Amino acid sequence: MVTIRKWPRDPERDHAHLFALEDPRLIAESLKRMAETSQCQGTPYERAMKILSDYVDQDGTVLSTRQHQIIEEVKDWLRDLFMVRG
Repeated sequence: MVTIRKWPRDPERDHAHLFALEDPRLIAESLKRMAETSQCQGTPYERAMKILSDYVDQDGTVLSTRQHQIIEEVKDWLRDLFMVRG
């Protein structure tokens, strides 16, 4: 039996469509689903915040004021969805 090794997916490409959305609630719900099915270390909340953080930090990309506002609203939605306070 031959085992085919797949290359890891490009995270920037996978999440680019997600962050093009304007609705913070939809972004947060999508991140929650992705984090809950991920096999990475940490809690689903931590994984969702890591994806969000990676998007913000990617290659020195400059985000607009509106994009920063959306990111902050996504963080609030994630806290609500995962019932995290703080």
